[in-house]
Amino acid sequence: MAEDPGIREECEATFIRLTQLYGDRLTAEMREDLRESVGTVVKTVTALRSVPLDNGAAPLPPLVPYRGEG
Repeated sequence: MAEDPGIREECEATFIRLTQLYGDRLTAEMREDLRESVGTVVKTVTALRSVPLDNGAAPLPPLVPYRGEG
């Protein structure tokens, strides 16, 4: 499956900005890990953005797990 060009652009822009801010503290291995992490976060955020919400949408009630008797 081909990746959306918008996602690639956002990943690259985010990675570039983070390396501008913190690049002097990162090793080459850390930069590669950062690139992978940025990709994961951007894909997750893109999925969250795709969920339509109205301004008045209420949050879901908290999940309370049921524990059986005893």
